[in-house]
Amino acid sequence: MNFIEWLREFKNVDRPIGDLAKDVLSDSNFPKSNNYNELHDYLLYKARVEHAVLEVFKAVWKAYKTLI
Repeated sequence: MNFIEWLREFKNVDRPIGDLAKDVLSDSNFPKSNNYNELHDYLLYKARVEHAVLEVFKAVWKAYKTLI
């Protein structure tokens, strides 16, 4: 299961992971990659996201890699 497929399970969760899931799933250009650096760099480039969003991504990625 790739990152986006896994993240899809959280799209209705009222927590930061749910917010990230909604943002990722609504972005048709979000990389379908399972490469952390590629996804992280895309978030930096595309959204010029706040530090808090990157921290959520890092925590969510860690959970994904632990569970998958």
